[in-house]
Amino acid sequence: MAKLLSFFQYDKRKTPHFVLIRFKPTAELYRLTPKVMHLKDDLYLLDLKSSYSYWEKIARYRAQKLGDLIEETLLDTYGKEQVIVVCEHPFQGYLLHQYLEHKESSGIFYTDARISLNIYRALSWEHWSESARDFHQIFEGHKVLTNERKKALSELKRLEKLTTSLGVRNLGEMEEVDFEDLQRRFSKFIGLLWQWTYPGKFEKENDMPLFNFALDVAILDFPWIQFKLKENPSVQVHLEFPLTEWDHLKPELENSFIKLSRIRELQPPYRIVEFVWSLTLYDLECCRLPIHFKFPIDMEQEKEEDFESLMVQFQFAFEELNTKLKHKYEDTDHVNAAYIIGWQLEVTHTIFPTLSNNELFDQWKSGQLKFEDFQNKVKHPLNRYTVLDIPIPSLNFQLYKKEESSLPQNYRVQPFHLLPRPEEFLEAQIECKRFIERTSSNWWDEDDEQSHFRDYYMCQVEGQIIYAFKDYKGKWFKHGLFS
Repeated sequence: MAKLLSFFQYDKRKTPHFVLIRFKPTAELYRLTPKVMHLKDDLYLLDLKSSYSYWEKIARYRAQKLGDLIEETLLDTYGKEQVIVVCEHPFQGYLLHQYLEHKESSGIFYTDARISLNIYRALSWEHWSESARDFHQIFEGHKVLTNERKKALSELKRLEKLTTSLGVRNLGEMEEVDFEDLQRRFSKFIGLLWQWTYPGKFEKENDMPLFNFALDVAILDFPWIQFKLKENPSVQVHLEFPLTEWDHLKPELENSFIKLSRIRELQPPYRIVEFVWSLTLYDLECCRLPIHFKFPIDMEQEKEEDFESLMVQFQFAFEELNTKLKHKYEDTDHVNAAYIIGWQLEVTHTIFPTLSNNELFDQWKSGQLKFEDFQNKVKHPLNRYTVLDIPIPSLNFQLYKKEESSLPQNYRVQPFHLLPRPEEFLEAQIECKRFIERTSSNWWDEDDEQSHFRDYYMCQVEGQIIYAFKDYKGKWFKHGLFS
């Protein structure tokens, strides 16, 4: 049974909503999405919909299907030896997750997969009741749905007695029961649980707007409680005397950056996306300055460069604050400058580059990359052509079909060495050749408008692999060396 349940079966046309995983509370928990909710013990709920557009761009950049990329990242981050459930609703996923763990299965499971649906319908009422009690305890710990949960446990016992007397053994036998009927007869909480059991079955009202993920959850009344690891890394500074000039402020700020760079959570490969600089003025007014970075900051690299990029951003924020204070107090006796007596520098947003997204950063170095990975990497694949036996240059080539192409579609074949100028040689010297591509130069600069065409080949001449081309007159020229 365990081997059977480890198959990855799902409908790749659908976008994953939630993921249930077991993991330790570290920064890697947020690799896929910043939205994480703690359910119990080491079981966490991830909201993938909130980061869908980001992963869609990464998948497009890597020429990979979104579903495959998410699967790869899930397994790479959270491990292959556990049950990972991708579901439409948290309670639905929890039901399946607990059952599969009990069966000691492993792998990724989608609740809309055929095998999962069959398992789901066969789940016993005892399993459903136990999961309902677990969610009651989870919400009790978070102090949410207080009114809905009143008398829910006693009503759950009454529902269990009813299903036993009716001879109901599994969820499939009650699938057609409407959640509103259970809500009226037992309690609102039980009605909600039943609605969450089949989230796709109960249609939304016709007058509802086109729903996004957040509205979808709000309609189903599922309370999202964001999980936070601990307080953000920060540095507190108390100055001996007020400072107003940037040149006096800069050394103190640099000391703050050095202290932050020593914090483990901010060392490579972590990168900083946002700071919040909370300045305390001489009258104890607090000015909060959020500072964002379009390109995430590597503190180790910034330290080597004396925090030059950071200083520019912070100086701009400081001067903007001074300008605002001057306008604010220009008609009063109040001091219209930032007399700073201290600050708190807090890192509010970091990212953890993974193997899936580290190639977005220019500084990334990886021993796994090969030389050809750097050759003309473009968004759209380059085309290959084959030369036909037609004397008219404009008609004697056609596009290779994809299935006939043996070369990677996103790489051009390029020699390691180009000659300063092409050298003519005889066609009879060619032992064997392979067509690479047709190129075109600036035809408007040529005397003969057809002379801008060149058909490039990889040729073997006297035991040497060369980069050669044939012009429209049929002459051959050596232009580079492969070996």
